[in-house]
Amino acid sequence: MQSRAEDTRRLTGRLPSLAPRSPPKPLAQKDFAGWAEELEERQRMSDAILRPLLRKAPGRKKAPVSAKRSVERIGRQQMIDRRDCCMTAIARHHTETNANAFFVKARTLLTRHWYPASWRSRADILRNAEWLVRVGERLSQAEAFNL
Repeated sequence: MQSRAEDTRRLTGRLPSLAPRSPPKPLAQKDFAGWAEELEERQRMSDAILRPLLRKAPGRKKAPVSAKRSVERIGRQQMIDRRDCCMTAIARHHTETNANAFFVKARTLLTRHWYPASWRSRADILRNAEWLVRVGERLSQAEAFNL
């Protein structure tokens, strides 16, 4: 078994020693200016050693890794049919005097944001719009029940 004093990772061999090279003399025998210069030199050496560790890496930060969801693949025609179903539900609730914000947002997603989007993005838009319609219907049912 290795002793504690032994350097198993060989870290001390890489760093310059900050210990004095000769046995320290009493302050009375050594002039103060020489002592201050030696102290400054040691400080500069330790700063030069630690500076690369503290500096941030140059360039842009890496984007966080996004979780990949397994999304069901649906055909274009089925996607269009589901969109029409959502638009019908939105139109049914749009005739009410008190428009629900969930239906307004779903309608915005399915009209303004639908056409410039790719088919993959449309699948995400459709999934979000269907969720908004479900929540809007639950909210309108709860309001009707309270009346």
